[in-house]
Amino acid sequence: MKNIGLYHFENPSSLYIDVLKEKKYTLLPLEKYTTEAKQTKLEAIILDHSGESLGESVEQISEMLFTIKKSEVPFVFILLRESTQVERLIYLQLGATIVFDQHIKPREFGEIISNVLHQRTKSDQLMIQEKEEKQIQLNDYNHSICLENGNEISLTRLEYRLVSYLNDKQGKGATYEEIYKVLWDKEIENKRYQVANLVFHIRTKIEENTAKPKYLKTIRTIGYALVHESTQKNNKGMN
Repeated sequence: MKNIGLYHFENPSSLYIDVLKEKKYTLLPLEKYTTEAKQTKLEAIILDHSGESLGESVEQISEMLFTIKKSEVPFVFILLRESTQVERLIYLQLGATIVFDQHIKPREFGEIISNVLHQRTKSDQLMIQEKEEKQIQLNDYNHSICLENGNEISLTRLEYRLVSYLNDKQGKGATYEEIYKVLWDKEIENKRYQVANLVFHIRTKIEENTAKPKYLKTIRTIGYALVHESTQKNNKGMN
């Protein structure tokens, strides 16, 4: 459910706001844009001044817009009883998304709000989808890895097994001993060297700069992790 912050100037009852209630939006009354609003993820804020005459609170609305502009609220709608072109232009220049007045009927107002918020939801979903599509993709059939830039790179069976195992760990690291047990069924000498050597060969294939790997990261004194570009900021202690 979408949260909309609502600031009433002098009109606690409004047909316009009633329409939003019918649409099941969560309307959060705001005395002022302070801690209450900042602690709640708001999809929009509505400044309802529909009960007052033209020009009586231009300064007050402008101050509110200055304050809200510093926030991360994506949309700010202003609801007036009357408005002039100059007044609407001032509010738009100060960051208002749309300025409504009594020439817009309540039902039309509700549909416009719904359409704007729906488009925002669609845009957010597309961004999430694009991020997911850019994730590293593995191809079990031909033992290849498709990087976030679209390049598909062939790996040996052993290299692919290591990359696949690290990928399943979703950015979490694996120790040298853990990797060794996954890759080799028998006891061999220089386990750490064997793992490091395999990682080196993989890096020569998938990394632009093996000295500063982007994907196959070293976890100091522990082991390795396969890191997707979208999660790299959250991974510290890796190089």
